[in-house]
Amino acid sequence: MESTDPAVADTVLQAVAEALRDVTGRIVIGYSGGLDSTVLLWAVSRILPAERILAAHVNHNAQAASSAWVRHCREFSEGLRIAFLAHDLQLSGRGNFEALARDQRHAWLRSLLQAHDVLLLAHHQDDQAETALLRILQGRGTYGMPMARTAGAGELRRPLLRIPHRTLVEVALREGLRWVHDPTNDEPSRDRAFVRGRVLALLRTRWPEVSRDLAAIGERSLAMEGAGRFLAGQLPDPLPLSRLPEDASAAIEIVRWWILARGGGQPGRSVLERWYADGAQRAARRTFVPLSKGRLIAEGGLLYFQPTPGPSP
Repeated sequence: MESTDPAVADTVLQAVAEALRDVTGRIVIGYSGGLDSTVLLWAVSRILPAERILAAHVNHNAQAASSAWVRHCREFSEGLRIAFLAHDLQLSGRGNFEALARDQRHAWLRSLLQAHDVLLLAHHQDDQAETALLRILQGRGTYGMPMARTAGAGELRRPLLRIPHRTLVEVALREGLRWVHDPTNDEPSRDRAFVRGRVLALLRTRWPEVSRDLAAIGERSLAMEGAGRFLAGQLPDPLPLSRLPEDASAAIEIVRWWILARGGGQPGRSVLERWYADGAQRAARRTFVPLSKGRLIAEGGLLYFQPTPGPSP
């Protein structure tokens, strides 16, 4: 699948350069050794001096080839004169391995960031499509991954999020890059691999641009979520329940955004639905709704958010 179009590399380099335009600190790259993060590391090395870059690799110790992957990543990074750092995860066999590994991986990567540093991850358009579709199938909405967000003392950015995977493949082949392949990414027993290898592959036979369109839905939904949170943040605190629309679904959505705007975490929609159906707007009754970062209190026709007290100084 070698590309005959040299512009594919420019597409990637321009996206990465735009993501790095205002960065004054270090660039930490989540580098698995796979094709996507290899292209990302290559692109950053073409744009910034090597002394500003750190390739950070997490060894999950889940494959017989894990140690060989660490060696490959170290050698590839050193070939670019980029500093390399590896971290071993030791996960128990209990619980959801994928979720535990993701949480610990992200926690370690965040811990590397200082003020003004940026963590780059190599998620691309197809990853965004998979995320949006998975969330739809799991009943968790349609929102996708953000292009940027805070991460520890720095910021996380995904410069490749609007670039199709096929473009990254073309760049890797054209530039003669070397990468490793994790076979667990193809195991249909894993939800994301099933969506990627079975569901989206089938959908593309009828709608070739389904990944692009799903990714766009995920991005628009994320923007709508941010807009809703911003607008809900302009509402008074406490919130008069009489200000809510009559439609229960719309009212619950506004309350959810109102909570998020006040640092209340992501409340479960089912929790809010039960609370609303149980008479949240009855002025004479005081109701409490426990949340992950506090609680809602409805009393006298007003809605209050009470955050969980932080640790004493």
